[in-house]
Amino acid sequence: MEHDGHVTLRGIFDPDTVAAIADELDRALRADQTHQSAIARGDVIVAARNILEVYPPATSLWRKPALVDFLAGVLGKDFGLMRGLYFDKPPGKSWALPWHQDRAIAVRKNRLPGTVFGKPTTKAGVPHVESPLWLSKQIVMIRIHLDPMVEENGPLHVLSGSHHDDMKTDGLPDILVTATPGDVLAMPRCFSITAMKPRPDAPSTGEFCTWNSPVAQPSPTATNGTPSSRASPDIRRLHPSKNFFPCL
Repeated sequence: MEHDGHVTLRGIFDPDTVAAIADELDRALRADQTHQSAIARGDVIVAARNILEVYPPATSLWRKPALVDFLAGVLGKDFGLMRGLYFDKPPGKSWALPWHQDRAIAVRKNRLPGTVFGKPTTKAGVPHVESPLWLSKQIVMIRIHLDPMVEENGPLHVLSGSHHDDMKTDGLPDILVTATPGDVLAMPRCFSITAMKPRPDAPSTGEFCTWNSPVAQPSPTATNGTPSSRASPDIRRLHPSKNFFPCL
């Protein structure tokens, strides 16, 4: 993880559990009265935010011993779950993504004065900002794969080692990531990824994503040189407390 920036943990969830998660997620999203969290193309839900509210079992899915041990080894023992997202790439209703880093994070307020956080947006009713590199490195995204991810159905490509330098990606190896249902892909938020558009006849691929971060790990210095004790807010202040589930 430290060297390459990504790790695939094989077989964390068994096939029956994966099938149950996929079915329960779909039913929960369709039953959501606000319909604010889900993005649909026709009658197919292709993405959803605010999963921890819409599908409460998501708050504990990640508490598999092997997964908790892995996250503790990366983040330290004092960490927890912040966010949950869902993506699906069904045949004929999918998309490709350019190379990018997913550094947007949910916050209580995104219009406060300051220079550390930027690009304020609102997504599904939740304020977001773009996190600085030092904070993005402390947030690990885990992708629980609900379907096979193979070359034909729009898998992820990652730039191995891209988490070390702020978007300095020249010469880094392009790695195709594949997965089977129940596998978990882990990577920091500052990691460079892209996704290919699947073939029209390719099988669906879906995943449930969670973000786990340490409770508080301040930066040595802020981007403007301000001492970290003043420049680095506690993760628990950045994210609504109802959406932070500590590792117990």
